Amino acid sequence: MAPTFTSDQLDLYAADDPSQPLLVYIHGGAWRSETKELHAPLADRIRKSSDYSVALLEYRLTVRKTITPESNLKHPEHAKDVLAALEYLVSWPGTAPFDSTRLYLIGHSAGGHILTSIFLDAGIDALKPSPALLSAVQGIACASGIYDLDLLLAKFPSYAFIPDAFTQPFVRWKTASYSLHHAAYPWRWNVIHSPGDTLVDFDQSDLMYDHLRKLYVQQDWDVRRISKDYTSITTEHHYVREEIFAIVVVDWVKKDQEEYPLGTQGTPKL
Repeated sequence: MAPTFTSDQLDLYAADDPSQPLLVYIHGGAWRSETKELHAPLADRIRKSSDYSVALLEYRLTVRKTITPESNLKHPEHAKDVLAALEYLVSWPGTAPFDSTRLYLIGHSAGGHILTSIFLDAGIDALKPSPALLSAVQGIACASGIYDLDLLLAKFPSYAFIPDAFTQPFVRWKTASYSLHHAAYPWRWNVIHSPGDTLVDFDQSDLMYDHLRKLYVQQDWDVRRISKDYTSITTEHHYVREEIFAIVVVDWVKKDQEEYPLGTQGTPKL
């Protein structure tokens, strides 16, 4: 299936019904590899099993062997690219072929870090979502995400991609310590991990799951909107390329749509 719209920032696979929400996927690849085109089969699977449109986002990558200063890309530049693409989607020029007021975001591995860097408060002005984007997001799913760089390096000391893509001290980029944005909503979160994943360990997902629940308790929000799925998928880290991942994502969105058919998220944080 060819995208109905493509640019350097994103590929859009539009559904027939423009009143349906949009699912947005941010790929992983250790901040240095993978492309949106690699995940076209995922968009195709979601489209065939649902009425939802799908957008695959792109961001600039950190080059392993720096050739020019421009290629020495460090966080938060990757996240800035993703935020710009998301802002474009909620301000789509003309009539959008999807409901731009209802977005579900999915991030894998590095993509999970990118999403939590944006939708939790990193204290960086350039990563602050607009009120329109904060309101449009309905749910965020993070699959085998990375949220604590020091903890990951302690388990996998050979992961040179971390010092390549991040400045020290790494504790600054621990998204599992970030607070909620001032105007955040009680979005549905789903923390996904596979027992067959040998590249990112369960400690990362456990840390984010527990952190999100604490944030919701502090706001007196319904902690049932924070879920984890550690059993549906059992294969290696790149399970996002398998059919089961599309099934898990679509089922998660459908469940939320059944509970909140008009995108009613609740009261934002004040």
